[in-house]
Amino acid sequence: MIKLLRVDFARLWKTKVLWVLMLAAFAMGVFNIFFNLPDNWEEQTAHTLLQNGMHYMIFASVFAPLFLGTDYSNGTMRNKLTVGSKRIVIYFSEFLTVSTGCLLIALCELVPMIFAAIYSGKDFGMKQGEFAFGMFTIFCALEAAIGLLTLLGMLITPKSRSTAISIASALMMLNACQILLNFLNQPENLDVMTFTEKCEFVSTGAAEPNPDYIKPGIKRDIMAIASDILPMGQVMQIQSGTPHNKELMPLYSIGILAVSTAAGVMVFRRKDLK
Repeated sequence: MIKLLRVDFARLWKTKVLWVLMLAAFAMGVFNIFFNLPDNWEEQTAHTLLQNGMHYMIFASVFAPLFLGTDYSNGTMRNKLTVGSKRIVIYFSEFLTVSTGCLLIALCELVPMIFAAIYSGKDFGMKQGEFAFGMFTIFCALEAAIGLLTLLGMLITPKSRSTAISIASALMMLNACQILLNFLNQPENLDVMTFTEKCEFVSTGAAEPNPDYIKPGIKRDIMAIASDILPMGQVMQIQSGTPHNKELMPLYSIGILAVSTAAGVMVFRRKDLK
């Protein structure tokens, strides 16, 4: 395991995609400092730091398949088996290496913003415990996503196909979570508006049932659980500041990581690498 990690980490530092994505993430962090956080740090810093969670997911969906696909295209995967490495060890080594790369990319965006906030000498605008738990939940969700991306990258041999499927899956998950949360956050009633002579909409004080509201029941429970379990859904809820079951989200992420890793190991052990 140690020898494989040394080899994989040596290749990690030489991977151009890693450095390009790290530079892009750092640039996004600097951009946020100068354009998204102008004067009122105490109101926006914590919120903006938590908003970066979706960026980490997108960067991971690009980096993971490209890094893993290179092992197949270069014949490195077969060489590892030739020298006697066990498949389960290879899988975990690849996961740890990809996870490290994705975390480095995320930190490149996060660290400059934190340093700028500290240098400003103002508070984050959020309780430290709440902010820390929010970041912890986001990184747990990121690890769960990396587990799923590793599963795809290790089972799909062609690098181009693996990359396309990973990015498409991330975007589909993002859209699905947006749709779920849009329905779940619909109000039960809507204000009745009227149009005045001054061409303005004003409330009449009356309310009418919202046809898009999902009533409490099995359907709403399933949608809520799905949005809580999916990594993208967790990040979006943390970003909105209104998570449904924030205490359970890290546990959901650990469960996804465990299931995806177990499934990946079992299938990879039977995969034909000839």
